[in-house]
Amino acid sequence: MPYLGAAAALAGATFLSCSRLPRRRCRNPRCRGLVKALEFDVQLQTEEAVRAGTGSTSGGADAAMWREIEALPWKGGQGGNNPDYECLRAELRRMAPPNGRAVLLFRNRCGCPIAKLEGWGVPKSKRRSKRSTLGLPADGGVR
Repeated sequence: MPYLGAAAALAGATFLSCSRLPRRRCRNPRCRGLVKALEFDVQLQTEEAVRAGTGSTSGGADAAMWREIEALPWKGGQGGNNPDYECLRAELRRMAPPNGRAVLLFRNRCGCPIAKLEGWGVPKSKRRSKRSTLGLPADGGVR
């Protein structure tokens, strides 16, 4: 009789563990639950997109994506200034467009971003180089 109770308990535990399949979705309400998601992703943002995304509340899915990226925590904490990730940030700076940024997104198994690391591109010079007319004749060099 005790063996019958143990067998029933084992059968019940087996049934519960098999019927409850592992979930691929996280707690994010917009999680897609991808099966073979990438572990990380690089997003490039140009200067125009940075300007448009800073103060605009309107926009489509692209603006919503960048707002979601802005809300992510920094990888390694400390506001992204962790020296362990400096070599990655140097590579991101090389990849980033001028006055733009490159964002490395670390993703969950389901595909949802969980942390970011960003590198800003080289700033464009705000001064325009003008040709100096000092020393040049006014008629274009013909005498």
